[in-house]
Order: sequence, then C-alpha cells, then structure tokens
Amino acid sequence: MPREREVLRNEQSKYKDHRSIYLDMASSVPCGPCGHDSIKKNAEKWCTDCNEGFCNVCEKAHRAMKMSRYHNFIQIGDYREIENVKVCLECKEHGSKLEMYCKLHEMPICLACFPAKHKSCSDAIIPLAEAAKNAKTSTSLADLEHTINNTIGNIRECVKDREAAKEKMETQEIRIKKLISITRQNINDRLDDLERKLLNDLSTTYSSCTSKYQNTHQMNIEIHNEVKAIQEAISSIDNYNIEIEIHQGITSLLKDVDCFAKIKVDNRTISFPFKDAKIDQAQLPAQIRRSVHNTRLELRKKITIKQNGKTMYISGCTILSNGNLLIADSNGHNVLLEYNDDGTFIREIPISGRPYCLSLVDTDYIAVSYGVKGYIEIIDYNKIIVIKSIKLKNSCWGISYSDGKIYVVVRGEGIVVLDMEGTILCAIMCNIANVFNITTSKTRIYYTESNQNTVYCCSSNGEEIWSFKDKSLLFSEGIAVDPDQNVFVVGFKSNNLLMLQDDGKVSKTLLTEADGIQNPTRVFYNKEKSLLLDIILIGDFNSRTAMKADYIENDSDEINNFDGIDLLPESYITDIDIRRVNQDSTLNTLGNKLLELCSSSRLRILNGRFLGDSLGYFTYMCNTGFSTVDYAIASESLLPEVKYFKTNDFTYLSDHVQINLYMNCSIISDTCMKKCLDEKRWHLIKSYKWTELSFSKLIDVLSKDIVKRKF
Repeated sequence: MPREREVLRNEQSKYKDHRSIYLDMASSVPCGPCGHDSIKKNAEKWCTDCNEGFCNVCEKAHRAMKMSRYHNFIQIGDYREIENVKVCLECKEHGSKLEMYCKLHEMPICLACFPAKHKSCSDAIIPLAEAAKNAKTSTSLADLEHTINNTIGNIRECVKDREAAKEKMETQEIRIKKLISITRQNINDRLDDLERKLLNDLSTTYSSCTSKYQNTHQMNIEIHNEVKAIQEAISSIDNYNIEIEIHQGITSLLKDVDCFAKIKVDNRTISFPFKDAKIDQAQLPAQIRRSVHNTRLELRKKITIKQNGKTMYISGCTILSNGNLLIADSNGHNVLLEYNDDGTFIREIPISGRPYCLSLVDTDYIAVSYGVKGYIEIIDYNKIIVIKSIKLKNSCWGISYSDGKIYVVVRGEGIVVLDMEGTILCAIMCNIANVFNITTSKTRIYYTESNQNTVYCCSSNGEEIWSFKDKSLLFSEGIAVDPDQNVFVVGFKSNNLLMLQDDGKVSKTLLTEADGIQNPTRVFYNKEKSLLLDIILIGDFNSRTAMKADYIENDSDEINNFDGIDLLPESYITDIDIRRVNQDSTLNTLGNKLLELCSSSRLRILNGRFLGDSLGYFTYMCNTGFSTVDYAIASESLLPEVKYFKTNDFTYLSDHVQINLYMNCSIISDTCMKKCLDEKRWHLIKSYKWTELSFSKLIDVLSKDIVKRKF
C-alpha cells in the first residue's frame, strides 16, 4: 500500500510539471502583424481598438500611422488577466463598432443607432471614450476572485476532510480485519476445545469397552471346549456397538450458519460548514409588529378648527414635514387651513376650489382632490404654487400617495393610479359606488364603503385580500394605515375609532363617544414621525450583559392589587419577548445597569438579534480573553426599520471590532435642511452631509478650553 501511494505521488508531480510547461506556453500571445508575415514573435502590447497583439517594432509602426495614432495599448500581462472577460464591443443590431454613448438611455450605441433610435437624444450623445472617463471601476472581478478564493479554501478543507476520512476508513479496515481474525481464532479455539473434549470422551469409552471385550474373549477361550455346555451362557453375552450422538446445537450450527460475520458499512452524511463569500451580506430583519390588544391612545392635544362656511365637514387632513397640521373643509371656502403642533392657527392656503381630500406627496408638495369638479392638483404649499393640474374623466374623491404613485377614487373608473407627472398608469376596478375614502401602503390599498359599513383591503392590482364588517362600525368613513399594515377606521354613526389587525380578523375599539368622539369623519396616521422619542446608541459601553433580558419578561397589562383594581395606566404597553444571543456568558455590574436602562426606557440591544450577528459575536479582545462590550442600542419602535446589523472580524488595527448598522430613513431636501437648522427643528433632520467646513468646525470645537478641561 505505501508503494502504491509513492507511485501515485510521482505521477501527480509529473502531471504538475507538464501542466506548468503548458501554461507557460499558453501565456504567450503572438504578434498579429508578424504572424501575418509568417513570422513567429510574441506580442508585448495589446491594442484594445484593433483587438490584436503587437510586438515593440509593430507597435511603433502602428502608432506612426495616422489612422491608428490614437489607439489605446495595454500590457500583454494585463490583457491576459481580462482575456476571458466577455465584453461586447459591437452593436448587436447593426454589427457596427460601439463608438457613442446616450446619456438619456444610459447605453452605448453605434453610428447607425443614432438616426434610427436616438434622433431625439442629440444633446445627450457623447463619445464612448468620454463617457468612460468617469466610469467607476467594477468590483465584480475582485468579488469573483474573492469568491473563488473562498471556494478554493472550502474545497481544500473538503479534500483534507476526505483524506482524513480515507485514513479513518483504512484504520477501520485494519481494525475490522483484526477483529475478524480474532473472532476466527476464538471460534477455532472453541472448536478445538470441543474436539479435544469429545476425543477424550471417545478414548475413555473405547478403553472401557475394550476392557469388557477382553474379559469376555478370555471367557470364550476358557469355555471353548465346553461350547455346548455353555451355549446358553454365550447367547446371554451382550454385543457392544460404539456410536456417537452429535449435539443438536452443532447440527443447527452447520445448517443455519453460513458465514462467520457480516461486514456492515455505516454511511452517514457529514456536516461540513461551507463558508459562502456573500452569506454575511444577506438581510433578515427582525419584524416587531404592533399588537392590536396592546394598543391604547392617549389624548395629547385638542385643536379647535375655525369654521369658514355655514357648516363644516372636515373631508381631509395630513401632517406636513414641518410637523404642522393641514385641514381640508369641503363645505368651507377655497382654502386649506394650517395649524402648528400646539393647535395655533397659522394661515390659510388659497387653492382653486373647495377641497375634498389631500395627501402629502413630498417634503414641500401636497396632492388635493376637488370632488365633483373632476380634477386634482399637486401644490407647493410653501410657495403656494400649483405644480401640476390633472383633469380626470369624472368626479374624484379620496386621494393617497405611496411609493411615488398617487391613488385617486374616480367615480365610474375605479381607483386611478398616476405618477408625479400626471400620467395615468392604470385603473383598478372595484365597486366604488359608495367609496369616498382611501389610504395606501407600498403593497396594499385600503378603502371604506360607507353604506355597507365595510372596510376593504386589496393588493396593488385590485385583488381583494380581506374585508371587515362588524355591527360596532356604522357608516365607515376615514381610514388610515400604520407601517405594520394595521388599519384605523372611524364610524360616523357609531361614533368610534377602530383598529384592525393587518389580516382584518382582529379588531379593537380605541375611542368611543365617551372619549368625546362625535360624528368623526377622518383619521390620519403620521408614518414619518413617531410620537415617542426614537433613540439610537452605538459604542463601547464597557458592559457585559451575557444573555440576560433587556426587557420585562412575562410582562402583562393585567396587574391588580388585592381589591381587583388595575394598577397600570390605560396607556401602558407591554414589552415584547425578543430573544437575543450572546457568546459572552459573563454579566458584570455595568451590564446590569445597562439592562435596567434598556428595560425601563424601552431600548433594545441589537447585538445577537439580526443576521450579520445572529450568533452574538465577541467585540473586544485582550490578554485575558474575549468579551462583548460594544453595542448598538435602539428604541423598540425602530426595530422594524433595522435592515442589517453586522459585527465585523477583528483586525490588527484595534482590539475592538467595527459594527455596522443599516436602517430605513427619510432624507429631506437641502432647502428643508437649511430651514430646519435655522429654526432649530432638530427632530426633522434625518441625516447630515459631512463637508470640509464640518471638519474645520469639529477641530475648532475640540480645540476649545472647555473640551480640553473635560477630557
């Protein structure tokens, strides 16, 4: 066996040598012009325009020619690295060389494509070389190389594992052979013992019988002459016959046992962990949804709306990006009413008619529908300018905006979907005889049918998902939806506000006539801003928390004293059980304090709860070992917005790891940013741009004496 392995290694070595020689020969590229003259010469440069290799002499001649003077050359080694990367340099339709680039369509074109398909793009046509100047270097090749290296590493580990398995099988083979030999020897020894015992018994029996025979024979000699006299005595002498009776077990053994033993192969699939190069970039966000049963409302402010006409009918409302409330009164004048968050009236925004419904479509824009007049407008409410007026076929009522699209209830047409330019994208047919109110999310459309006391939920293409009808809801009107797709709807005649679970099967009455609700018409949910203060903390807390809960375990809103009185306020919301993983099993004093802060402030540790750190990796290392002391902590209300959280690997640059957090956020315009900074509306600013001025300001602040004294 060792001799066979040695021969195999020698053959493999010869194969590697031949393969190395073959690769060296294949790595050379012949010079094209020299090859045309039947001269074999290796190329030193590659012309990317002619797609041909050139030696030094031919390169100089090629550059000297007027028509090829400005061709681009690269080293032949660089060409070999990208030789197998397929890049199409010819137009698939015309077969001509791609020389131009259309910035409007973001695609390369040939000279024949320009008059055929890009005649109207003359201002956007530039040379392909100019378009390539600012092109970013693709990371696909590096990505591919990284993936291949990881795959090679995985295969190498597989080979090692299989070689170890082979050695293990060889060891098992030797052990089994030895076991078979020992078993055979044991059987032989046992059979020898049985044979020896049987032979001993046979010898004893034979000796006994021989002795008896001799005695009888002697007697026969003595009475030979007296045969007749002793004839009766002779007839009475016993005849002895030696026989052997084989044990029944031996007979059964000979019939039933056809082999010493059977070789059994236990075939099991090994669990070998392949390391995928991209698996740590997958996103699996935790979804924390609002529970209908745990939702309560608390009155923060009551605002009195001034009446402009004989009667008032609030047919629409929304909250602007600056936090102000905008009201539409369809029985009032041709204005929208704006109030700030403390209920103070600010101004009237003049519009072209009596508004029915409105929706915020951008930081500075709103969309307004005008009922029987049959049109909608997109208005800049800061400058009070009509950006777009869109005429529809019939009267238009409820209006909603979601994901760049405007949804309008149009009588006889259904729910019409438009883009921001006013182009009708589609019309979703549904029974809208008594539908006046609508709201939308990214994937769903919700509307109420007042006379039928029904709430409908359908997909973006009009397929009904669920409907809700209950005697507690009479003449359903205004409707809103939260980020978890829970629905809020008001009953005009039942004088209440209901909350429906996202599947439409569970409902809860949040407000009734006893809470001051009288003929409610509209409800609005501000998706852009939570009423609670959202907090994100990231850094080194020097706290080791093990896997102790950062929330109240087994929390309940039914805590009574001995008299049966509920001790918790109506607005109390129970904590949700969200388990986390932590490889650090130590809990220190600072860790306990941090966990107490989290449970009392509804803050949640993100480590060990999201893909990228699903195993709760260590974040700090020292000479005594590893620990987890660096955390990202966020308000529980922000957990649905967390898309990815990752704890990176340790590097030689630091004893702490880098942690990355990716979340959904809204980016406001630069104009609104400046206004927020001027008015100190910090809560509206979602992001900052880091500039050289920001850097200089930071240096100035760090240089102040108060900072130096503190640190």
